[in-house]
Amino acid sequence: MLPVKISFSNLVHTNHSCTGIGLGIAQVASMANEKLGDQVEIQIFQRPEDFSTYLEQGTPKIACFSNFIWNKNLSIEFSERIKRKSPETIIVFGGPNYPLDSQGQEEFLRSDRVIDFYIFREGESAFLGLFSKLKEFGFDVPKLKETGLKIPNTHYLSGESFIQGDLLPQLKNLDEIPSPYLTGLCDHLLEQNFIPMVETKRGCPFKCTFCESGDDHYNRIFSFSFERSKEELNYLAKKSKSSVCMVTDLNFGMYKDDIDFCKEIALVQKQYKWPKRFFGINGKNNKERVIHAASLVEGATVSAAIQSTDEAVLKSVKRSNISLDQMIQMAKGKESKETYESGSFSELILCLPGGTYKAHLKSIRELIDAGLGMVRSHQFIMLPGAEASSRETRKQFDLQSQFRVVPHTVSDYRLFEESFNAPEIDEICVGSGTMPHSDYLECRLMDLTVEIFYNNGLFREFFNLLILNGILVSDLIFNIYEKVREKNGPLEPVYKNFLKDTKELWNTKEEVSEFLSTPEVIRRYQNGELGNNEQLMYRGQAMFKYMDELHKIVFEQTKKLLLKKFSLDDQKFSYLEELAEFSLMRKQNVFAVDHRPQKLFHFDFANLMDGDFNDDPGKNFRPNGIEILLSHTESQKDEILKFLKLHSKEYELGNIMSTGNSFENFFRKPSTVS
Repeated sequence: MLPVKISFSNLVHTNHSCTGIGLGIAQVASMANEKLGDQVEIQIFQRPEDFSTYLEQGTPKIACFSNFIWNKNLSIEFSERIKRKSPETIIVFGGPNYPLDSQGQEEFLRSDRVIDFYIFREGESAFLGLFSKLKEFGFDVPKLKETGLKIPNTHYLSGESFIQGDLLPQLKNLDEIPSPYLTGLCDHLLEQNFIPMVETKRGCPFKCTFCESGDDHYNRIFSFSFERSKEELNYLAKKSKSSVCMVTDLNFGMYKDDIDFCKEIALVQKQYKWPKRFFGINGKNNKERVIHAASLVEGATVSAAIQSTDEAVLKSVKRSNISLDQMIQMAKGKESKETYESGSFSELILCLPGGTYKAHLKSIRELIDAGLGMVRSHQFIMLPGAEASSRETRKQFDLQSQFRVVPHTVSDYRLFEESFNAPEIDEICVGSGTMPHSDYLECRLMDLTVEIFYNNGLFREFFNLLILNGILVSDLIFNIYEKVREKNGPLEPVYKNFLKDTKELWNTKEEVSEFLSTPEVIRRYQNGELGNNEQLMYRGQAMFKYMDELHKIVFEQTKKLLLKKFSLDDQKFSYLEELAEFSLMRKQNVFAVDHRPQKLFHFDFANLMDGDFNDDPGKNFRPNGIEILLSHTESQKDEILKFLKLHSKEYELGNIMSTGNSFENFFRKPSTVS
């Protein structure tokens, strides 16, 4: 008997930012591959073009798809074409982009009838159970469905009936799941530069309502063995073409064995020089351990998903059992609040249940003054698999939502001699009983101000000057916000267009689909005219087109704050003026690699920069002057040229500032001229 061909696809849109290996569906495939052995022939796909090539050569008996908000429509479009070509192919979906309530689940399946079965919650054992029943019925789907048989963790439609199998408990012995890496199933993905995702444990003790893992089903924690994780890590170090590694654990760094894993990463880095960057240290409590974990790994980033600092909001989203102070300190990476932390990272969510304009601005101010170098605000996406999206929560908090096209999901695809697009559509909250839509828009404008003037430390020199003089950095950012909102200001086009794009929303999915139905609209999305990440795009536009204006605004507002506290003497005023000029020379026209400005300054800015501008400027005063040359290093020139080859479109310029300090790496370096 020939083996049953099964495809497992975690399809990723060509230009989308989700470039991690789909570990969840890969683990389902790995389990099936081991348990079913010669009965099956399994392959895993992520790139749509690779999947198309595979399908052109012959359709599988079972086609499985992961379902996330960023790939659902793409998977549906492929499924429909597979069904037309091969009606007997069985379509199986699974993943978190699926409602929690029975009514919503049934509506989901009735709206996409191409899906034969949906696997709810963990998929490894559930898929084996489904395969067993399909085999028992000779892979005759209508015949199986006629029985109304309940298959664990499996949902399907049988005529007018919605069939739900009993829910399996969490898998306790995770080592039962063969590693999709060690078995070689993901070798081709590692070769294609997809980021390896590793999992050391499953489950989360917290109940955050905006998160798909906040459900009680996931509240117990189970772990893979250390030996299994260690073997995976060493395998990836040898095979991965990506310089990045990411852990998917929901609270990594919070547990004792996370320290052992970080020590192993450090050993791997020493032996293989891999990974260069490590993401996913995101434990929500146990501050000391999380900071210790991050300190062990070179290139590690601690992410603090703080969401809000307002107690009422935190209570509304069931987050009150998480220590806010500890999360802030973890994001900073150390106890001191005396210096600005350029590499620290925190995230807020706008328009959460119970959120207000005042509460959102309060969160921004408190995180800035805590010394966090990145305060990024996200839209509140109404995830179908999260409690906050339930009918009850929407009604309780009067949540008002609209729909948008997910950025960078409008690419061209081809299968069976047919070209098509598959734009993804998600739902975001744009108002509530406590936050009118007008307040939501004002918060969005404030978030853009934080992105432009605060995040990634573009003006860290000025921040540290204020700190040295006992002035809050948040006062500067909030004063800047008032300034840029004035009519006929230099940045008015940036804010006006940002607000216009922010309103690129529709009341229903059907309205979005109708708008996307013409080739002209598709073209506008593909050339970057529509459908961008507004914060990143307009931050990039401001930095690359308005750097002179940005400096003038920061200089003016910094001077006002200093004058408000005390009179500026000649030396302090001269320092501020020269600081603004030095900063602009470093950062303006940053891609002009042959531009090497030089000037006589009266402060040793090269020495001040070595000290991250934490030293007293007066100690670096040079009355006779010091000649400073600003230029790019050879390695900087190489990086800039590589970037420009990859990102030629204007809307892509903001991408280089999306994480960490990458934009700062392009600034010219100072050197003294004798």
